[in-house]
Amino acid sequence: MYSRCLSSIVLQVQNTQENESEKSSVFKTVDWFLVHWRIGLEALAEVIMKLQESHCWEVASLMLDCLLGVPCCFPLDNVINIICSVIKSFSCCAPKISWRLKSDKWFSMLFARGFHNLHESDGHLADLFVTLLGHPEPEQRFVVLQHLGRLVGQDMHGEAVLQSNTIIFKLLSADLVLSVPESFLSLVVSSTWDQVVLLASSDSLLPLKIRALALLVAYMPYAGRQQLQSFLAAADSVLHVLGKVTHPTCEGPLLRLSLALIAGACLYSPAEDISLISQDIWRNIETIGLSRTGKLGGLEKNACEVLCRLRNEGDEAKENLKEVLSTNSTKQVDPDFGSTRESILQVLANLTSVQSCFDMFSKKIDQEAMELEEAEMELEILQKEHAVQESSKDSKEDRNNPWITASVKEDNRLQEIKDRIRSLQKKVLIRRTRQKYLEEAAIREEELRRELDREKAAEAEKEIERQRLLELECAKTRELRHNLDMEKERQTQARPFPCPNSFPMWRFN
Repeated sequence: MYSRCLSSIVLQVQNTQENESEKSSVFKTVDWFLVHWRIGLEALAEVIMKLQESHCWEVASLMLDCLLGVPCCFPLDNVINIICSVIKSFSCCAPKISWRLKSDKWFSMLFARGFHNLHESDGHLADLFVTLLGHPEPEQRFVVLQHLGRLVGQDMHGEAVLQSNTIIFKLLSADLVLSVPESFLSLVVSSTWDQVVLLASSDSLLPLKIRALALLVAYMPYAGRQQLQSFLAAADSVLHVLGKVTHPTCEGPLLRLSLALIAGACLYSPAEDISLISQDIWRNIETIGLSRTGKLGGLEKNACEVLCRLRNEGDEAKENLKEVLSTNSTKQVDPDFGSTRESILQVLANLTSVQSCFDMFSKKIDQEAMELEEAEMELEILQKEHAVQESSKDSKEDRNNPWITASVKEDNRLQEIKDRIRSLQKKVLIRRTRQKYLEEAAIREEELRRELDREKAAEAEKEIERQRLLELECAKTRELRHNLDMEKERQTQARPFPCPNSFPMWRFN
């Protein structure tokens, strides 16, 4: 970076040597100084990309830390596209999970620099968010949900995300922790809306599903009408708590978040769009509003009652809904029961995640053990073959081959087993290729056989046609011969016989 910066300065000096009036101000102009450093930062970003392409992950990680750690007076708007590409590659392709999870640190460093200079590269950040929201690793999805929540004003650590007052406050007041341009927020919300809705409806981990629902609540003030319409139309499939008659966790955080989402969508949508909500949602809202179990807070029940009024009265009931949501006098539920229930749900979700990871690793270990056993058997057979082949050689030469002797070290044996595993993999690949070739040959042979059968059938049809024509010719020949015989017979019958007196009488003396 320093050499690129110096090269830029030298080039500028050479260009201004002809003009002595400008020469004295070359090193005094702050704008030119920033331009030179921008060129240097571009060079550093290009080096990071080359290191990443060469799989030098550790060095590329350190250099990216340096790039994001430069003083804030040097803007990164000209290299933000490269930074997003590098973070995406780290999150998706880095071999170690510790490297892949550095995206959390880099997001924090990037957001700490501010967003006032990122308007030229909003699309790159939005694309990075979308990619990480669809990442197969739950840790990556958690990181991006956390930082997206920070953008729209959620608590960074999530302690107060599930509190009723906090949820409602995010609906009524779009107070941001960071100074973020509204255009950037609108772009991020419109780009990531579908992915966040997908996580909120179908993610396998309950903590991620809850955080995605909380993020949707914070998205409501910035969502466009198209996003709100799609959400209202699919609310029964997204909000499973309100889409079914009964649900085992219907009195936990999922219910509060679901009600907050419905309330927010109704607040920020016109009256005609509220009719998109399915009847199942309204029936369950009415049921919750009439519930007398005592486990629901007064805010939730009042919100359900006002939502039912909003369904019938339209925009006139929106002010009442705002008043209900803005009141903080809620009837608190039993804190011990609520905290215990949420703790149990959290533990169950964690156990499910741990069990799935355990099953995956167990399957992998069993597969490796099977491959190792096969490799050891193959290695033993090969060692016997080598022993037979080498029996005629000199014993000194045998002693010079450490892989045949009985005192082979454990690491050598492990390396041999790994070599045998690679050999087996190669053999399996060759076997599959050969099998594929044989299958293709069999298919070609079958096609040729079918073609031969078709040709034989065509030849048989031609032979039958020739026989038929030959029989017709023979019949015609017989008919002509018969006609000829009949004609001869008629001619014979029509010829007159001579009279006996016409013959001369010979007298014999």
